[in-house]
Amino acid sequence: MSAASLLGDTLLTKAGETSTANALRGAKHVALYFSAHWCPPCRGFTPELVSVYTEVKEKHGDAFQLVFVSSDQDEEAFSEYYGEMPWLALPFSERERKGALSSKFGVRGIPSLIVLEAETGKVIGKDCRSAVSQDGAAGFPWADPTVKGALAEYEAKGGKLRRCAGAGDKAGEETTATELVASGKHLLLYFSAAWCGPCKAFTPRLAEYYNKAVADGVPLEVVFVSSDRSAEAQDEYAKSMPWLEIPDCAGANKSLESALSRAIGVDGIPTLAALRPDDELSVLTDDGRTYVMKDRAFPAEWVLPLVPECEDAVESLHRSTCLLVMEEEAPEKQDASMAALEEVAREAKDKGDDKFSFMVATETSQITVRIRELAKLPARPKVGQSAALLLNIQEDRIFKLPSTWEATADSVRTVVSAFTDNKLEQLGEVVALAA
Repeated sequence: MSAASLLGDTLLTKAGETSTANALRGAKHVALYFSAHWCPPCRGFTPELVSVYTEVKEKHGDAFQLVFVSSDQDEEAFSEYYGEMPWLALPFSERERKGALSSKFGVRGIPSLIVLEAETGKVIGKDCRSAVSQDGAAGFPWADPTVKGALAEYEAKGGKLRRCAGAGDKAGEETTATELVASGKHLLLYFSAAWCGPCKAFTPRLAEYYNKAVADGVPLEVVFVSSDRSAEAQDEYAKSMPWLEIPDCAGANKSLESALSRAIGVDGIPTLAALRPDDELSVLTDDGRTYVMKDRAFPAEWVLPLVPECEDAVESLHRSTCLLVMEEEAPEKQDASMAALEEVAREAKDKGDDKFSFMVATETSQITVRIRELAKLPARPKVGQSAALLLNIQEDRIFKLPSTWEATADSVRTVVSAFTDNKLEQLGEVVALAA
């Protein structure tokens, strides 16, 4: 699907509306800028982006286009803010399309800048705000780094991983990611910092988990990727760690720390991301912290099933649109619903489609009670009663399917198609999240 088809029939220019086809004619790269006037970080970033945009346009001309996708609360605020911008804009009236774009690209906060290949709509860069600030126009088109590429570049310059000061007699030993992967070990990248309270609370728990895993022969190795503000602070913090680290992440290796953070999609610390020991160093999970806290066996219990319990997949609620079937008091329906959801989830996985996640609620918990409260459902359902919801936490919306809806593979496919085609209102009711 081309970038033009994602944006609808018309776009705004500084001279007024024009057809999207005309606005994007000749474009090779299209950037989507999710922003709003009420957002202070957005207002701080926009002038910086204007400067970089101007420089890129001078070099690349119509081969590059940028489209403002507004999260403003009314058209007046949108128009005032757009007046500060030199690029294109999605018309403010296109609220449903704006929501669909946010969902499709997993926008969890603003400002967010995403660069697409114009012809295919393929994402080239998802965290381009950071790339623009760090690399400026010279980094265009701000393609997302990969873990493999970042580590390979580091090793090509002679970079090594060093055993932390907390490793006793082994402190200071050096190795490389290539050597570790060749030995069959999973790398766990630990993004953390001494100034971060939750990090300092989690590190001892991770050390306990790590030491036990190593003693049991589990093929893993943790690599500390520091967000500390100086080499001295990193070195002091590393005295509590028995694993490896990337030295001097605040200085000589700051670019590697930034590239790894972007490649994983770190949006807060502590983050523990587990990599597979494959050719691409693909990400097994970026929610290792949760699995450590639950003392789950690595790696077998660090992968969610196709259709998890919502209690075990809270993070997914913030990353994609989720179809949740709630059958806490309907055990006789659970097996059939699970089979239907798994069939469609497997189809989506085979296509590489991750805009949707699927989950169930088979028992009452604090999470299910809260979801029911947000969706304005009874706190406890009647025996035999089920409910089906599409949750889009990013857009503060919940879509309720009719109480008569039953989960079959075909009915689930119908919901997914309606979501893709922006026709959910034909199936049920959209509600704002309850306060």
